[in-house]
Amino acid sequence: MTKKVVKAMINWLSPEQGGKKNIISQFRDNKDNPIIRYNPNIFFDGVDFGEVTWSADIYIKDLNEDLESNISLSFLVEWAPFELLKSGQSFKLYEGAKLVATGTIV
Repeated sequence: MTKKVVKAMINWLSPEQGGKKNIISQFRDNKDNPIIRYNPNIFFDGVDFGEVTWSADIYIKDLNEDLESNISLSFLVEWAPFELLKSGQSFKLYEGAKLVATGTIV
């Protein structure tokens, strides 16, 4: 099975908002290889999986001064709910209980 991959835009929470500090500095310091792979937990707005959590498979392509990134988004495992990866779907990215970014599939 080929994993479905979609394009999305994410907005990072700033460190002052409780967001992740090192992903931003890691990206800015990594000019030789501007694509970073990142695997946070993903939750979709309006979707309740109970106690089940899913790991996103994200490739970060850029980061602008407004803390926005264009990304490629998929799931880490092939039995994940790929039907949720549709245009307009909004989501949140977490590291454990910590919200680090919000996004929308484009």
